[in-house]
Amino acid sequence: MYILPEELRKELKKPLGKLIKDEKELKSELEGKSGLEIITIGDKVSETLLKLGMKPKLVIYDKRIMRNYVGTLPEISSYEATLVKVENQRGTISDEALRAIKDAISSKDRIKIEVQGEEDLLTLIAIHFSNNDTLVFYGQPNEGIVMIKVDAEIKEKVKSILRCMENGDKDN
Repeated sequence: MYILPEELRKELKKPLGKLIKDEKELKSELEGKSGLEIITIGDKVSETLLKLGMKPKLVIYDKRIMRNYVGTLPEISSYEATLVKVENQRGTISDEALRAIKDAISSKDRIKIEVQGEEDLLTLIAIHFSNNDTLVFYGQPNEGIVMIKVDAEIKEKVKSILRCMENGDKDN
């Protein structure tokens, strides 16, 4: 299990990739990228990309937007993918969630991971286990959507963050 230390909270509030402010900019960013593997983290982000016709390899959601319960949104609910449920408390990355993401990324199937708890920090694990050139999308509260094209540089940054997290398992 990884636990987020207080001193990392401020750093993780900054976008890890390109901040996209509106749907027009998002559509523009998605042009020509339909062949790339996509991972979405967060209910609003996942719903938005699904509405735009994207077919993510992995959708991670917790039935909450800005920590307010919304239930399963229609696009997520109707998205055809294998459903996996995990527990992951706020400010942590559980071993169960880590394994589910790792397995989902290596699977040939599309997967939806429904998180009981909170999914925010799972972005780090999604990046960590993704192949280079995977597009990872997550929400930046009150600002927009962050898009990351996975490469060696972002993987190294994520590895460094994970090493700083208390009780981290450094072998992953």
